[in-house]
Amino acid sequence: MKKRYLTDKKMSIFLFMFMFLMYAFVYMTKNCYSAAMASIVNEGTLTKSQTGLISGVFYAIYAPLQILGGKFADKYRPEKILITGLIGSAIANFVIFLNQNYIVMLITWAINAVVQFGVWPAVFKIISSNLVKEHRSKALFYIPFSTHLGLFLAYLVAMFMSHWRYNFLFSSIILCAFGVITAVIFTKVNEMMEIEEDEISTLDTTNKEIKKREKDNKMFKISGFYYVFPVLIFYAVIGLGATNLAPTILMESYEYVSPALGNFLSLFIIASSFIGIISAKIIYDRFIKDEIKGLVISLIITMPFLVALTFIGKISSVFAVISLAVVATSIAMGDLFIFYINASFAKYGKNAEAAGISNSATAIGIVAQTYGLATVSDCFGWVFVSWLWLFLAVISTFILIWIYPKWKKFPILSHLLI
Repeated sequence: MKKRYLTDKKMSIFLFMFMFLMYAFVYMTKNCYSAAMASIVNEGTLTKSQTGLISGVFYAIYAPLQILGGKFADKYRPEKILITGLIGSAIANFVIFLNQNYIVMLITWAINAVVQFGVWPAVFKIISSNLVKEHRSKALFYIPFSTHLGLFLAYLVAMFMSHWRYNFLFSSIILCAFGVITAVIFTKVNEMMEIEEDEISTLDTTNKEIKKREKDNKMFKISGFYYVFPVLIFYAVIGLGATNLAPTILMESYEYVSPALGNFLSLFIIASSFIGIISAKIIYDRFIKDEIKGLVISLIITMPFLVALTFIGKISSVFAVISLAVVATSIAMGDLFIFYINASFAKYGKNAEAAGISNSATAIGIVAQTYGLATVSDCFGWVFVSWLWLFLAVISTFILIWIYPKWKKFPILSHLLI
């Protein structure tokens, strides 16, 4: 598919704002079960393991399909994939609102994972390829905020719903509305798109070997991108673990922390992640201009506070909350660097595929975080979980240091200076 982009700045800004808001709500709906888990279990509709299994099955299916979604978003019109995912997910949420049978919910949420296979790759393709050129780098900076906003909204909305199933009704209405609006907006946007010259054809002829490798689909391997995959899994286990499990960690480590207080403190920890993205932008622009170095820096910042968490229950609860917040913040820094890595492949028409691969790794990390950390904590306690996080951070750092020479030598990694 030929590359297409906007030249009208007002429409480009409007399109990004819409994509940002839309994906924030999509991310909110994906966390419906996590946000409603306490109410579902307390009501007796499902057990904790059943609720966890539903979320786990979603991400287990969602993870491998993200790679396929990336290929589709690079090959076909991303807005069509996006609309399909939004409407399909709206239907899935409405079914769960109507029927709370465990098997029905499990199957429906699994289907929801299938229909959302290309939503994030399509969003990433649009913001990194279809906007006005000078808007794209800013879009890459702002779009990570949408996921953290969505997670915040999921827990905030759940607090105000009279019954947990209304989470799914609200999600269904929102997703359906965004699906219809997306179709209307792109009717106009497509009319305004212009064809972008294929940047590969403008490269020096001495890059013939690189172009041959690209055609053989070895680009991600020789750049070191594939080797970032386990790092992204570990990032999700650490960052999302510190965020999503914070209420339980604090409640079980400190007698005076109630479930309600734990949930309130988790909102603070989620909100603190916004600082991480802003910090990443400052570090990248003013100091390093390198994504792999940025990931290493974020891990180095994390480690002292992971060490502090190995004393959870012995340190003050205030310092424990601060440590969890810094871990969430520093891991959130990595989101921006990862998006920059994905965008580096835009000129070769593989940015959506890169985003799909990255999102697949994150989804695997979510499954590992949902089941693995909960099981480890039941068997060995939260101190052991903290040591595990520290171990994963150290391993990730060594992997990134090993990848760095590959990343720097890869000749087609000119940053997306737009």
